[in-house]
Amino acid sequence: MDLVISVIIIAISAFWIDQGITRYGFWPDGIPGGGFIPVLFGIVALIASVAVVALRKRKHEQPAPVDYTAFIPIGAGVVGIVFIQTLGISLAVFFLMFLWMKFLSKYSFLKSIGVSLAFTLFIFGVFRVWLRVPFPSGLFHLM
Repeated sequence: MDLVISVIIIAISAFWIDQGITRYGFWPDGIPGGGFIPVLFGIVALIASVAVVALRKRKHEQPAPVDYTAFIPIGAGVVGIVFIQTLGISLAVFFLMFLWMKFLSKYSFLKSIGVSLAFTLFIFGVFRVWLRVPFPSGLFHLM
């Protein structure tokens, strides 16, 4: 499984490096450009993934059985993107936190609601109210 994920990360890293250099500019006009951080992260991820692949080949280990629960965060990320587009970021954060805490972490209903609500209000208060960052409001335009 780690071999498959390493190959996927190598492809993503190559994309980050390519986009950082060709599209956003790595070092335009003698200063770091918009592609500076993606290129650096891409290089670090690329080196780490290549090292995992190289170590795997050297050890000749049998791959571990696939644990499909490892894909839950990926699924949650996809659901989060859909929630942000449809519900807006505030409601998406609330629902994702609640669902994660209630069904994956097995917290009580009241604790899941309370923590999710407190975290969502904190994020909304700091970024939307205090710093005036425009949030995606989704289809319903509630917040």
